[in-house]
Amino acid sequence: MKFTANRESLIKALETVEHDIENLNFWNMKEAVHLSLKDNTLTISRVGLISGITTSIPVHATQGGTALVSYYCLLKTLKSVKILTISVTTNKRMRLILGSTTVDIEFIDSEHYPTAFFRKQPTNNTPKCTFAGLSTQLQSVAYAQDSINGTRPALSGVCFKYANKVIDIVAADGYRMAKSALPIGKDSNFQGTVIITKMVIPAMIRLATGQSTLWVDENRVYLCTDKRTDTWIVTTPINATFPDYPQFFSTKGHVNTIQFKTALMLEALKQVKATFPQKQNNGNRPFIILSLKNQTIVLTMSGDQKTAITTSIPCTCLHKWNKFGVNIDYLIDVLKQQTATTSIKMRKHNDPIQFSNNNSQHVLMPIYTK
Repeated sequence: MKFTANRESLIKALETVEHDIENLNFWNMKEAVHLSLKDNTLTISRVGLISGITTSIPVHATQGGTALVSYYCLLKTLKSVKILTISVTTNKRMRLILGSTTVDIEFIDSEHYPTAFFRKQPTNNTPKCTFAGLSTQLQSVAYAQDSINGTRPALSGVCFKYANKVIDIVAADGYRMAKSALPIGKDSNFQGTVIITKMVIPAMIRLATGQSTLWVDENRVYLCTDKRTDTWIVTTPINATFPDYPQFFSTKGHVNTIQFKTALMLEALKQVKATFPQKQNNGNRPFIILSLKNQTIVLTMSGDQKTAITTSIPCTCLHKWNKFGVNIDYLIDVLKQQTATTSIKMRKHNDPIQFSNNNSQHVLMPIYTK
């Protein structure tokens, strides 16, 4: 393998394939990047056991071939040295050359590296959906993914479900849930449900900023985020059943509604948290009590049995309202997704608390209060 490449393009391609890879006994999988050169096209891939990202850039090739080297070592070297030519020497090293200056990077043992991960591609019969703006919609729900690894597979990612010409994008962790709906293109024929691991969600948010295409079959999920650079995210779907989420967003029956300025609430919560850090809340999940008094929301948080802080903000209450307790950190996460004015709905005491704006819907489970 020997080629000359634009340094900035190569750095950008390496940054494109960066994503969370499983902690494995095969340390080289987490560390490595795979380079494949053919017909003046350099394909760059990073792969784990269940997910991978690949992209390609044009180069001036003298000789084709493949190489497996340290991802971080190669990226750091490219950022610090203005390399013009890259070649692979006969002693299993990658040599980066600038005039009389050379930098050698040792190969990584490729015995366990899954080089065949990207060989399978979707066919014309693979169900697919096309959409624009996936990054924004994913970003609005990703905070609600389960942060506990492995214990609840169905919640360890984001659910994509077809629902009447849109794709519902839903994340949940047992205490909160977020849903966004994304219109799909006319050429879409995917009408199922798939759960995509949270390990590739940050990469999807980072890369799927324009027009994207998602293919789904029994064993693979393929997302093409950029046809120009042939950038793909490939992962194994989570084999689990996602919760029946529509019931949590239902507004049937009598609903109590309250509205307030989002910025005022965030500032009040910030002041409360500064007074009582999490460690002072008896070691439990930090919660706050919200109650209504004369078109004012009263926020109360206790540090221990003898101390408490109370503050308030103005609001508009359209119906009778019950007080409720909620995790303060989760409430802040939800409010960050809201517009200038937040609307909260609750059917009855200790029912799920519903938040909504023009683009997404959110639910928090209350902490039981008498």
